[in-house]
Amino acid sequence: MSQFPPTSPAHDETCRIVVDAITDCAIYRLDVDGVVMSWNAGAQKLKGYTAEEVIGQSFSRFFTEEDRRDGLPQRILNASARDGRFQTEGWRVRKDGSRFWAQVIVDPIQSPDGFLIGFAKVTRDASDHKFAEEALREREAQFRLLVERVADCGIFTLDAAGYVASWNRAATRALGYTLDEIIGVHFSQFYAKEDRDSGQPQATLEAAIRDGRVETHAWHVRKDGHRFWAHIVIEPIRRPDGTLTGFAKFTRDITEVRETRQALSETREALLQAQKMEAIGRLSAGVAHDFNNILQSIVSALELVLDDLPIGAPGREFADVALKAAVRGSSLTHHLLSYARKQVLRPETLHLAPFLSEMENLLSRTLGPQIIVMVSPGVTPAVRVDPGQLQTALLNLAINASHAMPQGGTLRIATNVETEQERDWVCIIVTDTGTGMDEATLALAVEPFFTTKGRNGSGLGLPMVQGFVEQSGGRFSITSAPGRGTTVQLRLPASPKPLIPVTSAVSGHAPSSAGNNILVVEDDCDVAATVESVLRSRGFNPRLADRARVALDMLRTGVRVDLVFSDILMPDGMTGFQLADAIRREFPRLPILLATGYAEAFDDAKARGLQVLFKPYRMDDLCARIRQALAGTPPDALPRMPLAALIEGVASRERGSGREIGQIRASRARYARSGA
Repeated sequence: MSQFPPTSPAHDETCRIVVDAITDCAIYRLDVDGVVMSWNAGAQKLKGYTAEEVIGQSFSRFFTEEDRRDGLPQRILNASARDGRFQTEGWRVRKDGSRFWAQVIVDPIQSPDGFLIGFAKVTRDASDHKFAEEALREREAQFRLLVERVADCGIFTLDAAGYVASWNRAATRALGYTLDEIIGVHFSQFYAKEDRDSGQPQATLEAAIRDGRVETHAWHVRKDGHRFWAHIVIEPIRRPDGTLTGFAKFTRDITEVRETRQALSETREALLQAQKMEAIGRLSAGVAHDFNNILQSIVSALELVLDDLPIGAPGREFADVALKAAVRGSSLTHHLLSYARKQVLRPETLHLAPFLSEMENLLSRTLGPQIIVMVSPGVTPAVRVDPGQLQTALLNLAINASHAMPQGGTLRIATNVETEQERDWVCIIVTDTGTGMDEATLALAVEPFFTTKGRNGSGLGLPMVQGFVEQSGGRFSITSAPGRGTTVQLRLPASPKPLIPVTSAVSGHAPSSAGNNILVVEDDCDVAATVESVLRSRGFNPRLADRARVALDMLRTGVRVDLVFSDILMPDGMTGFQLADAIRREFPRLPILLATGYAEAFDDAKARGLQVLFKPYRMDDLCARIRQALAGTPPDALPRMPLAALIEGVASRERGSGREIGQIRASRARYARSGA
C-alpha cells in the first residue's frame, strides 16, 4: 500500500512534477469514497476531462453504465483497501463517450497512524496492446502475473546527475535496497559491470534528454548480486521553464517473460498436462465413494457365499473368481487415487530387510522361473511408509520389468542410505536387465495412460508408484537406455522411531463377540444388509439405522448399544462426524467406528482422533476393528492383511455355522421396513 516516508516540501514538489511529467498514463488521487482529489496531465490527455471538470466528482463516471450498475467501482475500492493493492483491466469511458481498454492499479493511502485516507489510482490506455500485434506479450505478462501473484515495478526519481532522490517499496522489492541505503547513490549501480564500463547508464540518460523518453531493456543487478532482465522507462523531469531537474525511472523485472517466450510451447503443454491430472484427480475423488460402496456390497456378499460353500462345492470356483475381480476393482480405484495423490495412506514404522525378504518369495512366485529375483536389503534405518502401498508399488515395478524381459533376465532390489541436509533417506533401487527405453519412451514413462503393453496395459503403473512415493514425502526417479535395462529409485524419508513389533494384543485382549450390541448407521441398504448379516454370523447383535439422526434418537431413548459403526456421509444433513461429536458429548464411554470411501473424509477422521475404515473393507477387518474398539486397543496394534494375500485369495476367513445368504435378503427386508 502507498505509504512513503516523510519528505521535505522540495521533495514533495519534485514528486508532483514527476507525476505531472508522466503523460502516457493517468495518475490521480481519490478520497475514501472514490471522489477525485487530484488530476495530472496524463489523466486529462487520456480521459478528456480537465482538472476543473473532474475534481470533486466520483471516479465512477469513468466506468461503463453496466459496470456502475454492477457496483464495480465500489468493489475495486473495497478490494484495494482489503488486499493492499488491486490491479485489473476493463473498459473505461472518456468524456466524449468513446471507450478504451484500461490497465488499472489502485493502492490504498494510509496516514502515519495507519488509517485509510484515500487511494492512489494509475490508469493506462492498453487498447493497442489488446488489439494489435503485442497481444501475445500481454498474455505472457498475464501468465507471469498469475504465477508470481504480484507485479513488481520500481518507481523512483533521479537528480539531474543520475543520483537516486526518491524510492518506493516496489523498488526495494525489485532491487533489494532500502530507502536509507540507496538515497544519494548513482543509478548506474543497478547495471551489470560490462554495461557500466561501456557507458550505457549515461547514454540512457542522454537519450531520455534528447528524445523526451527512453524505453529499453538491460541486465540489472540486485543488492545480493543476482541479475534480472529489466524493462526500463526513463522520462526527464523539467520545470515549467524547461529546466531539467531530474528523471523518473520505472524498472520492472521481466526475466520470466523473456524465458517464457523461449519456452512457450513447453509451458502450454505443461499446463494441459496439469489440467488433465487435475481432471482425473477430481473424477477419481468424485466417484470413489459410490464405487467403493458398490464394491463393499459385492465383496461382503461374496465372502458370505464363500463361507457357506465348502471347497469343491458347485459355484465356489465362480464365487472365488468374482471376489478376486472385485478386489482388482478396488485395486484399480487405489491406482487412480494414487495417481491423483488422493489415496489414503496408513504409514507404519517398517524395517525393509524382513519386508523385502518376504517380497523376494512373492515376486519369485509371481514372475515365474524365467526371471531371477535377487534381493539385497542391506542394513538401513526404518522408514515410515504404508506397507501395503509399498508392496503394491514393488509389484508394479516387478511386473513392468518382466514385460521388458520376455526371454528371461534378472530383477535386483537393493537398498542404500543417503544423507541430505542432515536428513537420512532410504533408497530402494529396482534394476532389471531388460530391453530398456530410448529417450522418447523414457520421457513419457510416467505420463498417465502411456503404455508400451498395447491394450493389456492401463498406463497407470508408474504414475501410481510415483504418486505413492511423493505422497509419502519421498522422491521418484527412473533411468534407462536401450539394451541396458531400467533402474527405478524410490527415495523414502528414514524414520527415527524404532520398530515396534506387532504382537497378539488384539486376540489376547479382545472380548468375546457374544452379547455385543452394534448399532450400524448406513444409508446404503446393500451395505447395511451385508454388514448386519456378517456381524450376526460372527456372534454380534447388530441394530440398523439408516440416518445419523435416527441413530442418535435410538441412543437417547435408552436402546442398549455397545458400539456405533457409522458411515461418514449421510443424506439427512447430519454427518458421521457430527454423530461422533454428539456421542462424545452425551455418551462419552460409547466407542464409535467410522467408515468412508472418500480419502479426504478418512484424513479428517484421523485428524479428529476417530477410528475409521476405508471402503471397501474386508469383513474380517471390520470384525477385528470392532473387537479392537471394544477392548480399547490402539489401532496400530492391529495386524493388517497384506495386499498380496488379498490378490491371491489365500487370506484366512473365520467360519461360522448355519450362515446362509438368505440372511442378506432378510436383512434388506428389515432395513426397508425401518424406513431406509
